[in-house]
Amino acid sequence: MLERFRDFAGDLCAGPGGPHRRFALDHERHVVLRLEERQRWQRDCRRGAQDSTSRKSSDGPRRDVYQAGLRRSEEFIREDKRWDEDLGQLIVDLDRSLSPKQRAQVVRRLSDYAEDFAVLAGKRRRPA
Repeated sequence: MLERFRDFAGDLCAGPGGPHRRFALDHERHVVLRLEERQRWQRDCRRGAQDSTSRKSSDGPRRDVYQAGLRRSEEFIREDKRWDEDLGQLIVDLDRSLSPKQRAQVVRRLSDYAEDFAVLAGKRRRPA
């Protein structure tokens, strides 16, 4: 996770106690839960796809299997809420400490994401 922060904004803090480091340590469990949830959802979807191909095509897709994958454990919901709240505070804290160069890098990255989402939504074409 620390590498992702560094990739996004550059070197945020030379010392071991930066807010992004505390955030990463405080949310190690969330990272584990998110991976477990994604793996469970993928297993359920794969199982549903296999079941669908073994049934007659006139039966249609098994939406219930894919929607069941949206269920989250109580622990994940709790940790995800805490992650969201703490991430918002981390962004505020980091914003106060970014250098102009880091701020430009973050803005560039966010702009790239916005462009990607616009292309995926069909609102814009990818520049050649």
